[in-house]
Amino acid sequence: ISCNYKSSYCLDTKKELKDLFENIEIVENPSLIVINVKRGSRENLGRPKTTPIENKEYFMNQM
Repeated sequence: ISCNYKSSYCLDTKKELKDLFENIEIVENPSLIVINVKRGSRENLGRPKTTPIENKEYFMNQM
């Protein structure tokens, strides 16, 4: 794998992400994790009320 990654993962579902993190101790490091997301947005989606930094912190705390 390029860029000196020992392992890489391309995830499409929340279950795949959960399964990977349940087995994270056996993953070779450094690792690359690509999380694919759906395109588009909801019809009733309003303007963001949080900053990008707050979004990052929320994401990191959910892992």
